[in-house]
Amino acid sequence: MTKSWKNVPKIINTLPTDKDTLIMYVDESGEGNNKILKKSFEAKKEKIPYSQRNDLYLLNGVVLSGFDSIILKNRLDKLKLSIADNGIFNYEKKGERPIVLRNHEIVSKNPPFSNLKENQYEQINRIIKNTNYIQIAAGLNYYIYTQFNKDSESSSSPLLMTLGLLLINYADYLNSTNKKGIIIFEEETEKHDKLKYILKILNYGNKTYNKEFFSKITAVYFRKKWTEEKKGEYQTTAGLELADLTISPLRRMLHPEFLLIERKLYNYPNYINKGFNIIT
Repeated sequence: MTKSWKNVPKIINTLPTDKDTLIMYVDESGEGNNKILKKSFEAKKEKIPYSQRNDLYLLNGVVLSGFDSIILKNRLDKLKLSIADNGIFNYEKKGERPIVLRNHEIVSKNPPFSNLKENQYEQINRIIKNTNYIQIAAGLNYYIYTQFNKDSESSSSPLLMTLGLLLINYADYLNSTNKKGIIIFEEETEKHDKLKYILKILNYGNKTYNKEFFSKITAVYFRKKWTEEKKGEYQTTAGLELADLTISPLRRMLHPEFLLIERKLYNYPNYINKGFNIIT
């Protein structure tokens, strides 16, 4: 008997393609693990190179229908063809794989993005602007978090604190549209504390909302950076790439980079505590 996603974390190989099922693709930036976070702050005090990024932990969700996910993939694949032959790059230790779009790699001009032209950067921005999606994000200020959580290993982690807000706002959006939705995380490991936490909320609700409020969230899945949909054939996940490309602007409010995605935030222009929560 095949175990359901509720019993064991599952890689979803075939994505929905219809217009009615919504998918929230989630990416994270920063350290969401308390032990790693504590080590990072200890390293900072000892003048050891600091591992945190801008003292802000972020979870970023982009919500698309299955149909719009296909349109996005076609647009990104066309862009990748302009970057390398057949959109393929020879990754160290991985071999030839489809190009994965990552904001950090693009900004750092790491291969295969070493020679991107201005029109290619503009094309990325056009794809973001023209894609039919809604953005829901939550962030946490590390400094304030550690000041109020001296014993941070026993407190809720940045990941779970922001994930709770993300779930509330995604459920709120699904209820407002009267549609059902799933969640897809990028995951490379076998450890999935996210799934256990989400199931608890879906089954029992939280302090503010009962389980009916979250009932339109129907499943939680995972996708690797490259998903082997068929033997030897790898696919990237356009929704996860979009989540990665749109997480950096959240750190730069009022900057043109942020203005590119601002109207995408859920409940724009009143997106604070709806489309974007910051825990302080």
